Amino acid sequence: MTIRDTSIEAYHQIRDEGLLSPMRQRVLDVLVQIRPATSGEIGAQFPKSKGGRGEAGNVHARLNEMRRLGVVYEVRLRKCTVTEKNVIEWDVTGNLPSGSAQGDSPKKRELEAAVVRLEKRVRDLERENEWLKKRDEPLGKPQRSKPLSKPQHSKPLGKPQVFLPLGGVPPSKGPFG
Repeated sequence: MTIRDTSIEAYHQIRDEGLLSPMRQRVLDVLVQIRPATSGEIGAQFPKSKGGRGEAGNVHARLNEMRRLGVVYEVRLRKCTVTEKNVIEWDVTGNLPSGSAQGDSPKKRELEAAVVRLEKRVRDLERENEWLKKRDEPLGKPQRSKPLSKPQHSKPLGKPQVFLPLGGVPPSKGPFG
């Protein structure tokens, strides 16, 4: 049995047992028909949506996912017949998907998201810590405070002013004088 026969057998088992998500399966279906192929060549086989690339835009991501699952592999770099760029050529391995057939489990995705949130929080705390250190650092040599001096007035105070009551008559000096 050749490698090609093994990969075709594995392909049929993957398809018959539903071991891949629908979009991954569609990408694999096209790859098996035109193999080996680039993501652009596979994407060209999908219908285009108005104003966009439609399903073709998902091909490269699905190929990378299937590579992680062990279903496809990178053959070499070559010029794509669709994009005219040097890109990766893909082919099927002959292996069944390793790990979860439908992708990562919800629990694993939840844990990975929690790790990402925790890593972001750690980075934020490290930045805050650095900011606090810089804020609390003395700015050069400490300055001695100068003793307070008496306020300087622009003109001498002179004689105190006497304010007259509303009637204009000075108050009496009182019993002493």
